[in-house]
Amino acid sequence: ADRSLRIAVGRAGTLLVQRGESGPWTPQRTGVEYDLRAVTSDGRGTFLIVGDHGTVLRSTDGARTFAPVDLGRTEALYQVLLDARGRAVAVGPGLCARSSDGGQRWVRSALPQRRSVGALAFDGEWLWMAGDRGFVRRTRDFGLFWEDVTLPRPVAVQRIVARGRGRVALFSKQAVVLEREAERWVERPAPAEVIFAARATGAGVLATSFGGGVYVGTGSPLRWRPVRRLTRGSVFDI
Repeated sequence: ADRSLRIAVGRAGTLLVQRGESGPWTPQRTGVEYDLRAVTSDGRGTFLIVGDHGTVLRSTDGARTFAPVDLGRTEALYQVLLDARGRAVAVGPGLCARSSDGGQRWVRSALPQRRSVGALAFDGEWLWMAGDRGFVRRTRDFGLFWEDVTLPRPVAVQRIVARGRGRVALFSKQAVVLEREAERWVERPAPAEVIFAARATGAGVLATSFGGGVYVGTGSPLRWRPVRRLTRGSVFDI
């Protein structure tokens, strides 16, 4: 999203685009029947969408048309990030793919022990990936070389939030938040048993949970307070 364009992706190739601050949400054809899971932009008109069955869609005309890119694999892709220099990383179950030309060509690499990765975040210096069984890696060159990061204990990471250079918060499936500052990890209870989504804000972190709860975290380490309940259902992103 930006001031002039918003994109939503979802089930069975669903793609919705809103142009202008109050324009209608318009469905666009993708030619894809698989679930779409994540979308990213370089801020200059190039967009990448990833999803199930190795789906990669690319647009260079401001999301007016999308063309498929052959990844050469059929694993699902859960997350993707693209920066202003055209460097992209996409991750999924047992797979990491890297592009240096805005998503036109990809180099694939298998993750050790077939780890499933579903979380990516860029803190301005490091790009982080995380997934099941405490698997965390980071890279300074957008995926050319990765280094392993050891957690205090092997938790399954649901989300990563980047709060600035070297400062990240990992939300686990075990109802804890691991925060890293100055190369140290601090563990604190999560505001809810299951946190589906979390985003950094100017003041701290905004998180949503199973059961529709919304929470604001401020300070360092984060201290949480509930804001409101949006719905009795779950809120998967924010």
